[in-house]
Amino acid sequence: MRKKILILTVIFAMFMGVAVCADTVEYDITVNKTATQQDNLSYKVVKKDDGDNWFYVTPTYYDSDNAAFFARSYQYSGSVYSSLVYVENGLNETRDGEYKTTAPGNVYYYMQTSYGYSATGSVNSRGRYTP
Repeated sequence: MRKKILILTVIFAMFMGVAVCADTVEYDITVNKTATQQDNLSYKVVKKDDGDNWFYVTPTYYDSDNAAFFARSYQYSGSVYSSLVYVENGLNETRDGEYKTTAPGNVYYYMQTSYGYSATGSVNSRGRYTP
């Protein structure tokens, strides 16, 4: 009997954790001038249902000293999207952008990026994205 209760408790905790869990996700993007052979999307992540109508991008790595990209946050299955944000060099400096309409929580969002600037013609950046 104890084993059944323990198993049910663990299963319940797992489902509750998934339902309320909202995260910041690590990104690793590569964009270029020609917009070909890019990896310009973040992983999708659930947005917290906290009324915050902004998304946040914090780069922790750039492959060159003078590089930048544009970022926009999109609702995965819906029509909500954010303003376009210019993310330039500045490690661990958070940039933010406001959603054009009210961004509901507890649904998936992802970040889409595009080329901004680099002396080499491409930008690789890693960091954190919070919808």
